[in-house]
Amino acid sequence: MNTVKEIKRNLHLEQVHSKLLYLEASNNYTILHFSNGKKEISGYTLLVFQKLLQGMPLFKRIHRSHIVNMKYVKKVKPKESLVSLRDGTHLRISRRSMTLVEKQ
Repeated sequence: MNTVKEIKRNLHLEQVHSKLLYLEASNNYTILHFSNGKKEISGYTLLVFQKLLQGMPLFKRIHRSHIVNMKYVKKVKPKESLVSLRDGTHLRISRRSMTLVEKQ
């Protein structure tokens, strides 16, 4: 198993985290969505990314299938359980995560 430092180095996570819009779980893969519209698929699960991004307070897990960069959140819609991002993307929020997002 790779260490956290090795994974971060392999993914260049330190350099790309500011451009990272959100992460989406897809089975045992993770799709990274960037602010320029590009996507990358990683062989690591969303849980691995959650651990990697723990020290970065802008990243919040809002659903079992999404981690979002709060810097790009435009609007929170509690009644619809949605987060709107600056690029027009709408993501579901779990009920438990709603309080995390509303505090931001």
